[in-house]
Amino acid sequence: MPRPRLSAVLAVPPGRDTRIVAAACVVDALGSGLFLPIAALFFVKVAGLPVAQVGLGLSVTGVVGLAGPVLAGPLVDRYGARRVTIALYGLRAAGYGAFPLVRGFWPFVAAVALTGLADRMARPALQALVATLADERDRATMYAFVRSVRNLGYGIGGLLVSAALAIGGRGPYVALVLGDAATFVVSGLLLARVREVPVVLPDGPRTGYREVLRDRRFVALTLCHGVVSLHLSVLLFGIPLWIDQRTNAPTAVAGVVFTLNSLLVVVLQLPFSRRTVTVADGGRALWRSGVVLAASCGLLMLTPGLPAVAAVTLLVLVGVVECVAEILEAAGGWAVSLGLAPEHARGRYLGVWALGFAVHDIAGPAIMAWVVVSGGRLGLAAFAAVVVLAGAGARRLASGHPEDPLPQRFQAVDGRVDDRDPAPGQPV
Repeated sequence: MPRPRLSAVLAVPPGRDTRIVAAACVVDALGSGLFLPIAALFFVKVAGLPVAQVGLGLSVTGVVGLAGPVLAGPLVDRYGARRVTIALYGLRAAGYGAFPLVRGFWPFVAAVALTGLADRMARPALQALVATLADERDRATMYAFVRSVRNLGYGIGGLLVSAALAIGGRGPYVALVLGDAATFVVSGLLLARVREVPVVLPDGPRTGYREVLRDRRFVALTLCHGVVSLHLSVLLFGIPLWIDQRTNAPTAVAGVVFTLNSLLVVVLQLPFSRRTVTVADGGRALWRSGVVLAASCGLLMLTPGLPAVAAVTLLVLVGVVECVAEILEAAGGWAVSLGLAPEHARGRYLGVWALGFAVHDIAGPAIMAWVVVSGGRLGLAAFAAVVVLAGAGARRLASGHPEDPLPQRFQAVDGRVDDRDPAPGQPV
């Protein structure tokens, strides 16, 4: 019996263009793995800024970055995902390459805000690029493969960071940031080899974001998905704080849980995503994600008061269960967002969908802090209930119940509005 090819086992994308995109994503993730672990330290040790100023500047970046998906949508719909993504890679390369020159608070804020904006714009642009290149039934597998190899890139980048920082001094920090900038250049050059897909314009006038906002089903699913995506806050903020404040386990276990999460995503994202193709599939995956995340919260509630060894064991199990919730959310989110986004307005739809992650970015840390400091077990239970309700809402909205159907698309309110070539100052 012949052995299956390695590429088939790993579900490597079959097309030349999709493989190039996957390679670009690996290089991009490698660069992110070089910079993200030392982002705050870089500006303290190289730019000489106080820790408080660095924290404030990075918070400003998070707020400014909220506009990124909204700005990317019209550009993608007008100029094509490939062109926009390549341009953003060039902008990010220039921005990160200039970081070693930053001196002073305001130049620092300007630099990180602009690069943060470009980073957020790149997310829906890259998602739209994959959607244009992959067949409809292959998209879930393609996204799963990209996500797996990106996590692999993050891991390799993190190892390189550890090796560089072991040398000591200012030089390794500068080298890591310039290495990150170089990866954007390489990723952009790779995408330049991908074929250009013609932009699809609607037959009638386009109404900008009003078309998206009038799609009540899509907006409601975006909000439900935003709540389910709070698993990111649980992993990045909730579990570390809970370990430190509520358990007898060593704080270092948080690092073990994070590393385990990255490895499991590499291994499990593809198997979990293969059958998540339709919008209804995506809704069911989001429902399961909410239930599994609630189960991880239930396990976390058992850890206070346990001996250190037992607490560590249970916390590792919490990390595994949380990772399953994350994988289900990713697969469900791809299926729903791409299934409901019309081709002519895909950039805008995916831009609005990306705003759902603002729930994690803005509210997540505060929610986790309240749960750990004040809420305790009761707070975790309340959080779990909200997530399950959001998942249930996503399942119902995605399934299209016949007794209460929600229209997928609405006609434009004002057919006279045409934003193909907007006048200066006209909203897009």
